[in-house]
Amino acid sequence: MGYRVRIFLRDSPQSEGMYIGERIVPFAPRPLGEVSFEHRGRNQRAVIEQIAPSDWHPNAELIPALHVVAVAPGL
Repeated sequence: MGYRVRIFLRDSPQSEGMYIGERIVPFAPRPLGEVSFEHRGRNQRAVIEQIAPSDWHPNAELIPALHVVAVAPGL
């Protein structure tokens, strides 16, 4: 099982976010948690800055939007 999410990815905390589409993540997202997903043919790790709506819960039918910042490879 996984969770369908909409991802807005930033390469760094100073960069602007870019919508990269819907993805399936293996674990329920939580604020400040780490998430991994496929992006440009490779596994991308990122830290969740915000989940919209803020009251989203894993049993909700709504697909949440995750605003995330990429984690540099090797960290």
